[in-house]
Amino acid sequence: VLSAQIMDSFIDKKSQSGLGGWSTRCFRLRNCELVQYKRGIDAFADATDSAIKKRYTIYEIRSVSIGAKTPYVLKVEYDTKYGDDPITVLLKFDNTSKKKYIDHLAFTAWFRVLCATSKLPFNAECNERPIPSTIAFALYYCLQKLYLQRDIFSTANIFSKKLTHTSKNRLLMEKLYYALLVNHRKKYLDMKDNLDDDIHVLCGTLTYTLQNMPTSLFCDSLCEPLTNFVMDVLEQAEQRAYDEDRNYVSKLKATMDVETEDIDVLVLNRNEYINQIGKFFFLKYSKNKKSYKEQNGFSLFNRYGFIIILFHLLGRLVEKYSVTQMSAARLAHVFAVPLQSKRYLFRCRTELLKMKEKLGSGSSGRKKLENYSNP
Repeated sequence: VLSAQIMDSFIDKKSQSGLGGWSTRCFRLRNCELVQYKRGIDAFADATDSAIKKRYTIYEIRSVSIGAKTPYVLKVEYDTKYGDDPITVLLKFDNTSKKKYIDHLAFTAWFRVLCATSKLPFNAECNERPIPSTIAFALYYCLQKLYLQRDIFSTANIFSKKLTHTSKNRLLMEKLYYALLVNHRKKYLDMKDNLDDDIHVLCGTLTYTLQNMPTSLFCDSLCEPLTNFVMDVLEQAEQRAYDEDRNYVSKLKATMDVETEDIDVLVLNRNEYINQIGKFFFLKYSKNKKSYKEQNGFSLFNRYGFIIILFHLLGRLVEKYSVTQMSAARLAHVFAVPLQSKRYLFRCRTELLKMKEKLGSGSSGRKKLENYSNP
């Protein structure tokens, strides 16, 4: 059975040697992290950090294969730092919830995500990964639907967590996310039938998809160089603005009801600095597109398309701030983590789990952990 939350599933697992019988375990696939929980966890609500048995980063998967006679058994081989030979895990999608059938759609969703994020058969040294087709469709669906919303630029606080994460909207968001990943053909037909989704549910599902996709939309390996470039351009823009008019920024702050990040956007818009950023992005995602695809088996250009569509939408929301109440600063807070490198987030979570184990579960430990998590 698959949870509508974060690709949670009870899956039969066999020992890596292939000997012995199958045993059912709770697994969670969240961004680039595959978690196996301890024996005895039979409800998703009990799948907490303290119940973690093993954690895998799916970037280290060497191969995912299916046998002709065992179509619902995934043979997953992943590399470790302890040796050259991979470790094998057998995962069987069976009727573990006592159903009379196997959930083929759930199995297919897992298979697509694991295959797309595993090491490339063409070039194992490549750090980039393609976007799984299920994730790409979810992004396409949410962005397309938002652009078609008549009230998109006349609705206040559409990305507000208070509105997108109400208990009712949260349930609808998880249900939509599940449908997009697991039963995207049906959702495609729903799209053709022009069936409407609530605008806050769409916004919540968009950020939810970005946060749970196996790689950053920017590409994990490009997050740092892109950030550094934008900060360098911003510094140049600020210096030129100061050289031309020392009081330019202070005048903006005095005459406009905007936040610091919005001042940065206005500074960048002077003298075509924003175009420098656009050209840099285009070169990063399109340079040597043909040879890159021949070498690695996929292209990064679809990421560029999603980035342009997403940031054009966010830019329009900022332009109509008086109505939307969505400033650059507020949107930055909403999208910072969902667009962050998943490898970086995996390392942060690893350190956090180590800290949890070190501090223990007592009240003093929880207080220290809270201070550590929220500096």
